[in-house]
Amino acid sequence: MIHFSIENKIVKEENDLIIRDYDVASLYPNIGITNNFYPLHLSKDFCEIYKNLYEERKKYSKSNPLNGAIKLSLNSVYGMSNSEFSNFYDSSYTLKITLNGQMLLLMLAEKLIERVKCLESIQYNTDGISIRYPKQYDNIVKKTIKQWEDLTKLQMEESKYSKMVIANVNNYIALYTDGKVKRKGSFEYNRGLAQDHSMLIVPKAVEAYFLYNILPEETIANCKNIYNFCKRVLIKDKHHELWQGTIKSVEIPNTISRKTKLPKREDKFFKEVKLQKVTRYIVTNEGKTIMKIMPPLKGKENIRENNVEAGWLCTECNNLNNHNIEELFKQINYDYYINECYKIINQFKEKNE
Repeated sequence: MIHFSIENKIVKEENDLIIRDYDVASLYPNIGITNNFYPLHLSKDFCEIYKNLYEERKKYSKSNPLNGAIKLSLNSVYGMSNSEFSNFYDSSYTLKITLNGQMLLLMLAEKLIERVKCLESIQYNTDGISIRYPKQYDNIVKKTIKQWEDLTKLQMEESKYSKMVIANVNNYIALYTDGKVKRKGSFEYNRGLAQDHSMLIVPKAVEAYFLYNILPEETIANCKNIYNFCKRVLIKDKHHELWQGTIKSVEIPNTISRKTKLPKREDKFFKEVKLQKVTRYIVTNEGKTIMKIMPPLKGKENIRENNVEAGWLCTECNNLNNHNIEELFKQINYDYYINECYKIINQFKEKNE
């Protein structure tokens, strides 16, 4: 599949340059539907049923959960066609969909570059392209898109952006010309229940900086939702454990430092409270160390320790009812979260300077 993108760059509408994004509506299902592709052990009725399901989806807005549910059903058929445990299994069908999809999009990109010499390619992904070009060529771009739609029997959905902040093809922010915002990957903070909700304040502050010139320090200082500062750590292996405790400097027995002539010292982690396997915490000015404890590697003897937030202290927050939220806000280590924001921001600065 196509995955091309500029990286760590900001693209704007400026002077007479405009940004357009074109996504194919339900690319994989519609390649099968329009070309009568179906798993060989099934019949052409598959395409008719598939089409009916696609038409049913169009009855609901994208904000409607039914739209999302039907979209998942449509796309899962393609995914299951590559699984030997599925009733839809047919690897030739999978390849027909993927190869045709990518070749058709490459054909479109080639035509656009050929007709608009000054066109800038921003992104090519599985089902669409993002491009920037002088406004005077807009009719040529639209005509090329229309010709491609007529040839392929696929339908493009156009989006107009005024600004894109792109880390890579999977992680970016796009500001629509009407003020709405599209967020992908690490920049997304309206996440599903099954997703990681760690320190949502960071993508929020980074977005405010890039789109509205608000410093992360201001966004973070004004945030009154304690959950936005929470992070999550989890352990999946049954032999691993999560502990809260303290790191102390202790003497190493039977050792002497050549410089100080005193016993050598090392940092040692002292266990205090065993934590649950999925633990929520906040990085705070005062607190404890959270450590993953793992058995030795094969052929080794030493227990492995992995400091979850090396150099920082944490407060476990699995049950916020056990905390005075007002006091917890006073303990938040704002420098930590500000630093996390600037790690992202500085990557763009280095690339765009």
